[in-house]
Amino acid sequence: MALCIQLNIFDLFLTDILALPRKKEYLYHQIKNWKDHENNPHPKG
Repeated sequence: MALCIQLNIFDLFLTDILALPRKKEYLYHQIKNWKDHENNPHPKG
């Protein structure tokens, strides 16, 4: 049972590592959009 849980955690951990680049890219775009919005709160059309 404990081994099964450990494998599950390891699997989640591995999935997280593989997803990191995508997460970073997503965060980067979020921050960029937010900064753009701060610099230009009312974009024209």
